[in-house]
Amino acid sequence: MFYTHSEAEFALPPGLASLGERGWHWVELSLQIPYFLLSMDVEIQEVSFRRHYVFGLLRDAMSLITSSKNVIQNIEIGLLSPGFMNGSSSYQLGRVTEIWGFRDSDVQIFVMSDGAKFHFPPREDSLNDEEMELVISL
Repeated sequence: MFYTHSEAEFALPPGLASLGERGWHWVELSLQIPYFLLSMDVEIQEVSFRRHYVFGLLRDAMSLITSSKNVIQNIEIGLLSPGFMNGSSSYQLGRVTEIWGFRDSDVQIFVMSDGAKFHFPPREDSLNDEEMELVISL
């Protein structure tokens, strides 16, 4: 989903790369798909801080939320939607309030803070509302 390039890599100080992390000044968004900016407050051993992650797959973001639910709060999800989803010629970032999915389908509906709704992937046919499942409400 993300392409990294050697000329964009920078060395992290050893104290920040204790788990083998690597840093980049920039990455390429290789596919015209929605990307997710997950922000959350984390509390570990009475120390709180804000973490930010970018995901190319919603299921990976949801997995992090689920596996960290005991130490996180104040979750926000930003949707970086490609132009074909948001009706423009380029990516736009907006805040998500709800994400809906459909049983037996890969279709997702994103309800944005401004009331807009985006579908991914775009579909010509309609799906039965009764098959919708709330994935997350923020």
